[in-house]
Amino acid sequence: NKFYKKSSKYIYWPSEEIFTFSEKYLGDLKGKKVLDIGCGAGRHLLMFGYKGCITFGIDSSNEAVSTSKKFLKKWNVNSEIKLASSTNIPYNNNSFDIVILWGIFHYLSQKDQEKTIEEIIRVSKNGAWVIFSLRSKNDSRYRVGKEVRKNTYLQDKPGKRDIVIEYWSKKEAESFFRLDNLLIGEKIIAPIGRYNVKSAHWILAGKINK
Repeated sequence: NKFYKKSSKYIYWPSEEIFTFSEKYLGDLKGKKVLDIGCGAGRHLLMFGYKGCITFGIDSSNEAVSTSKKFLKKWNVNSEIKLASSTNIPYNNNSFDIVILWGIFHYLSQKDQEKTIEEIIRVSKNGAWVIFSLRSKNDSRYRVGKEVRKNTYLQDKPGKRDIVIEYWSKKEAESFFRLDNLLIGEKIIAPIGRYNVKSAHWILAGKINK
């Protein structure tokens, strides 16, 4: 909540990776049910809403839930958004055609990662797409700060000193969540003139097989 009370922390435009993936692989989305776990300001709910989907979002921050509701109302997108955790998703079994977790897993403990995967499988239909990201070891913050568990470091940046982030190699990322038709890419961003300061993520998508 402290993080999200600053409006500058919100990203309102959809991820380019999710947009291009949906255009290339998902086809006609009208009537498909989409769940965004950690929906933030609702940017991906907006995108899928405009594509004709029935959208649902959860976030563990009530500041984020409030902001996303206002944001989507402004753009006339109806979406059900709830305050909830990824480890206890408040929806029935076999509910969703698409599940998104953007920038979520690398903040969770290993126990919560495992429980979140169990919950995703439970609420997803057989053959549902899961689209998610993991922090890459090519990120310049890898090995920076105190190591609290393997490949996981306590951040030392102002405003993030209580946040831990886990990092994965490509091989580790590919085996993290067992999905059919797994696709993987890497996104690395570096500011102009500061190439040594890299934000790096693995971008993954695959299908649930029950």
